[in-house]
Amino acid sequence: MRFSTIFAAVAAALPAATAPTAVSLMAAGPTDPTPVDVLMMKPGQFNYNWTVTNWEAGCARGGCYYGFDIAAEEYTGYPNAPAFKAHCDGQNEGAPYTVCEMKDGGSAARRVSARLLERNSSDPVYIRVSYQYADSQPNAYFNWTGTGEASYNQFVAPAQTFNVTPSEVFGVA
Repeated sequence: MRFSTIFAAVAAALPAATAPTAVSLMAAGPTDPTPVDVLMMKPGQFNYNWTVTNWEAGCARGGCYYGFDIAAEEYTGYPNAPAFKAHCDGQNEGAPYTVCEMKDGGSAARRVSARLLERNSSDPVYIRVSYQYADSQPNAYFNWTGTGEASYNQFVAPAQTFNVTPSEVFGVA
């Protein structure tokens, strides 16, 4: 079963309530009928922010580019999320996610990635950040994703600091 199919099935199963929702799905299909617990949370269900520092971004003939540091403390609500620090560099609005360099030496299996969202010329710049990590349970992982508003500031303004608030959490246990 494709990830997008699983994601759509989970999204359709979410109630309007604000509590986290776990849904059991069949894994790979008829050849692998193992149930998989999937967690998906809607925006506003958690109070957790990531801090972006040293944001610099600009555009040239070759396209737009960005660079920034991002960090977060451990999130102790449900689902728990380990603290992280990373440095991200990437280019081109609408390009796929670029994997960031982890800077904190943490022992957990985890990854931060980022991408610039496409925009109209008058719209603000939006950076989309994804934080994936393995949970303590075997074969379990979570992916938090959020968007931050910034600007193309290279050569015209100092480096920026702002928050990215995760708006989606997806997990498989």
